[in-house]
Amino acid sequence: MRPHTSRRTEPLRRTPRPRAFTLIELLVSISIIAVLIGILIPSLSQARESARRVRCLANLRGLGTGLNLYMDTNNRILPKVSFLQDQAEGDGETDETLLDVLDSYIDAPRPRREIPDDPTSLYISVEPYVCPGDRKSSDAESGYEPVWRVYGTSYSYVPGLFIYFLEGLTVPRPEFGVTKAYENRRDWPVLADASWDSREEAWHKGRSGDLPGACALFFTDGRADWAPRQASDSELARFLKEAARFGGLPLP
Repeated sequence: MRPHTSRRTEPLRRTPRPRAFTLIELLVSISIIAVLIGILIPSLSQARESARRVRCLANLRGLGTGLNLYMDTNNRILPKVSFLQDQAEGDGETDETLLDVLDSYIDAPRPRREIPDDPTSLYISVEPYVCPGDRKSSDAESGYEPVWRVYGTSYSYVPGLFIYFLEGLTVPRPEFGVTKAYENRRDWPVLADASWDSREEAWHKGRSGDLPGACALFFTDGRADWAPRQASDSELARFLKEAARFGGLPLP
């Protein structure tokens, strides 16, 4: 006969329930998260703006390289054109443009209209013709589309404005005059984002926020950098007088 063995009854153990957050702890956590977000958002915004500036300068270097290649084969004379790309209206509509001249020097698809042969159609463009900071224009007729959508590109051919002006003064060789005047002004741009001529607000904040009116510029020596948007009226007058004289217009 097997001896009787009594089983010892073990007391039931309760699993401790996890302690919930108190309302105060929850509010403190939310406050800390809000503070961290407030710190990170400006940093992320600055990082995005920095990336846009880098891409814009890279676009200008690409266009400027094509311009320098053209000048190397044409006695270092700036092209005699008024605009970088077709204008939506005005006398420049039928003029030859810089992109016509540089077509064989830039390895990128040309800007094209959504509806071919329709001068009112918006453009389809890719880099290097599009500045990432060009997101809205002041053109109410286009519904405030970016400049590149209206004109085909975000950039301006700065000497073209001077050449166009000198042509109106019947200067015999305006492109030669402007080129010679540029030789004395290495700090004058040949390409710029389109906010340079005051049609638009400045698209970039400058390298560290200290140049709120700065724009992206490309210079004849191959340098792409940031600078304030325009020269003074007196500097511009001296430049045009010098360019007209070099271009063959007799001046006192």
